[in-house]
Amino acid sequence: MALSIAVVDAAPAQQLVVAVWTDELMFQRRETVQVHVEVGAFPDMLPGASVHVEAVDPRGRIRFRGDGITDRNGEVSFRFRPSPRTGEWTVTATASLAGYEDGSDATTFDVVR
Repeated sequence: MALSIAVVDAAPAQQLVVAVWTDELMFQRRETVQVHVEVGAFPDMLPGASVHVEAVDPRGRIRFRGDGITDRNGEVSFRFRPSPRTGEWTVTATASLAGYEDGSDATTFDVVR
């Protein structure tokens, strides 16, 4: 009985490209923040990607978590109201999709009085 082994050279998974931004750079306390996320892999935008977003206040506490799926244009949005904590906030978005390496991006905005 002969045993044969086939070696398949698989190409590495393509990295997801994630872009995250807010509709403004500065917000008043308790004003609603809209977070926009786009997910793609050059040259296409990708529908169906899972996106996780976290917003961290100036003291390093996570104040918002959200999960969504990109639409047919590779986009998903989230809305939240920050606590009254003023200063620079950081929003991080991480995306995953079968067949691709996860990708992430981060942005900042300020909350003022």
